[in-house]
Amino acid sequence: MRMEKKVVLALVAALAFPVDVPPANAQPAGLSKPPLAEEEVPRDLAGFVRVRTKAAGRIGLQEKRVEAAGKDAAKKARAVMDLAQQHWDLSSLCENELLSGFLEKGLEDAGGDQALVLELKSRQAEVSRCIPAHRQVAVDLLSELAGSGDSSPLYDEVLFYLAWYEFQVERKKDGLGHLKTLLEKFPQSPFAPEGWLLVGEFYFELSAIEKAVDAYRKVTADPKNRLYPFALYKLSWCHFNLAEYETALRELVQVVNVAGESPHWASLAREAADSLPYFYAEIGKPEAALEFFRKVDSARLERLVAKLALVYHEQGKLNESIAMCRTLLEQFPKSDKVLGYRLLLVKNQGARGDSSALVAEFESLADSAGAGKPGPGLLEEARSEVVNWITLYEKERSPAKEVLIQRLKAVQQKLAP
Repeated sequence: MRMEKKVVLALVAALAFPVDVPPANAQPAGLSKPPLAEEEVPRDLAGFVRVRTKAAGRIGLQEKRVEAAGKDAAKKARAVMDLAQQHWDLSSLCENELLSGFLEKGLEDAGGDQALVLELKSRQAEVSRCIPAHRQVAVDLLSELAGSGDSSPLYDEVLFYLAWYEFQVERKKDGLGHLKTLLEKFPQSPFAPEGWLLVGEFYFELSAIEKAVDAYRKVTADPKNRLYPFALYKLSWCHFNLAEYETALRELVQVVNVAGESPHWASLAREAADSLPYFYAEIGKPEAALEFFRKVDSARLERLVAKLALVYHEQGKLNESIAMCRTLLEQFPKSDKVLGYRLLLVKNQGARGDSSALVAEFESLADSAGAGKPGPGLLEEARSEVVNWITLYEKERSPAKEVLIQRLKAVQQKLAP
């Protein structure tokens, strides 16, 4: 399967435009329970102790609610589901504690205090054990509920969350089985769209793109579905990987428009817009690019056109990349990235093997080096590039190259700190 995005690290650094690469299988907002409330987010190790203690206390209270439910099947099923979620939340707290870096920082600051070092390492081991332990409890609780079959109240909800948990603990085949049961027995369940989305993610990860397309289409069949924008986004990547570029581009533009209408999907709208240059580069015409991106996302026009220039360069479409750089210089003459666009022109001409054009671009770059506020590292990158070409031409010494070397040395002097 083709990668979702191609990261052009050196050129991205030169232009100071970050490339946002969306995870191939990121879960959309709405599938999992809400994160901790802002006031509960721990700010230090003591904060994590307090929050985990509260979470453990809630689990104890919930276990009593499960017992109190007695023979009321529906009430007990809900209580067990809530208990499973609380175990999962505690595992997430433990994971967050490890990822926070507070424990590592504590160990660094402990110095020669061996007692403190032993205490922190013991806590680190304890927290590490808690993550899989509480997740397994959550899976076991829902597995027992699901084992009751159709007689279990909330059976469709149980199947969905059990599958979701299993996906997170890398038991995806088990999760897929529970999703298939959910979708076969409860096609009208409110959890069916989420179920189809997870099925699509499963097959996408396996590069079974056609099967992923079928699953995502189950979600996009209803534009009113709250997961429609995310499913359409993934569907567009499926078509991109199948080289169905016109369909992929049309769908991605639709994602930008639809997701942009909801604050809930604002980040998805940005991701989709950032992906557009990769799609456009496959079938779009350079001369039409400016108006295309202006219509889709005028607020981020410069960023998107710059990214298209990078994509063209990385794909070896050097003339197209040069055309986009010229467009950028014409449309955004006061941009703080002008030096970056000049540098990309240099790289394009160098890749084309046109020595005269290369040196001419270097001279234009040197003339504009003092304009605006170049991004971090741009001048250093330009200086390094000049040195590389001088070194190369000195190895190929000839009367013609001697002229180019002298012109490049003049550029080097202009760019000197």
